[in-house]
Amino acid sequence: MPLFWLIVTPIAIVVAVITLVDVFRRRQGGWLTAGWVVAVLILPIVGSLIYWATRRYSPDEADEAYLAEADMRRESANRFYDV
Repeated sequence: MPLFWLIVTPIAIVVAVITLVDVFRRRQGGWLTAGWVVAVLILPIVGSLIYWATRRYSPDEADEAYLAEADMRRESANRFYDV
């Protein structure tokens, strides 16, 4: 059983840190940020999963993702025709 915890603990820490960085980066408001921080610190894996499942994308993030996908399609088409 110690091997299990040796593997799961670093993964939980990394997921919690990534989630906390995203919570603070998005600047959602004081109480909402505090709630997410408490949830992630008390239950790192469950709190993080709930955060990522309920997280809404901002319009800037949606535009950025759309432009990145369009750029990838354009590069793929260019590679196809260059052959």
